[in-house]
Amino acid sequence: MTQQLPTEVIGAFDAIYRVDVAGFDKEMHEQINARVSQSVLAGGVSSRTCLGVGEIVKTSLAIRARAAFNVLLQCAGSHRLRIDEGFASSAFDFLQQRLQDHANALAQTLSQSGGCQTYTQVRDQMLSDLDSTRQDHLNKAKAQLALMVASAKTSSAAAGLSGGVGSIYVAGSVGVLQTGVGSSAVSYQVIDHSTRQHVVTVLENVERDVTSAPGTLPFDKAELLDVVREAKAEASKETPNKTKLGSLLTGIGGAISTTAALAPAYQAVKGVAAFFGITLP
Repeated sequence: MTQQLPTEVIGAFDAIYRVDVAGFDKEMHEQINARVSQSVLAGGVSSRTCLGVGEIVKTSLAIRARAAFNVLLQCAGSHRLRIDEGFASSAFDFLQQRLQDHANALAQTLSQSGGCQTYTQVRDQMLSDLDSTRQDHLNKAKAQLALMVASAKTSSAAAGLSGGVGSIYVAGSVGVLQTGVGSSAVSYQVIDHSTRQHVVTVLENVERDVTSAPGTLPFDKAELLDVVREAKAEASKETPNKTKLGSLLTGIGGAISTTAALAPAYQAVKGVAAFFGITLP
């Protein structure tokens, strides 16, 4: 029987991830509503519209999958879970169940989106795409967990030969392994195209919200917009500087965190900051 993750790790995961998902849901539904509204104005909702909605939902599942993996490592790190086959197996089972729940909920969203009357015509393709996305990210998670275990074994053996401590734990930062005596760290954080695009989208929304924010703000609007644009330019690069981008996101999040009108933008920044091992309050 597969070992389960500690309840405190699951509780911490739910507390953090719930906020991220709320932001993902809001963004997804805004995009869906915009797509359907454009189609209605253009003459009606077609199968092409429904496929476009399906693409939005599929992208949302991919974003959730990456965020879930990063948040799980963050929570495992805060509780110093040991990296071994038991952890990899329980982590994979946990992610598998969460992504299946997401896929089921998103499939329901597809069937209800904007009154797509032609939904049944493209249903099989859309659901197949959604399931493929779920499976692709599970395969990636399984491979990353296996790599973590293999690296932990190698580091543990080396530590044993040198008289150090052989146990390897997940470090507090997302996607990092930490050893004992003579510790070293191995980063597993990869910023792929979809992640970069999501960061850019979040920053574009922040730029829009800050620009239109009413009243006096507790920061210089022009200066913050310059920082947002700098972060957006960095995230748009094929190989962004993760340290620089993480620092910019931290500054942006800190600046807008106390402004009620920018609360949705702050939650979105908080979500993408997790990709870089940054936990905003």
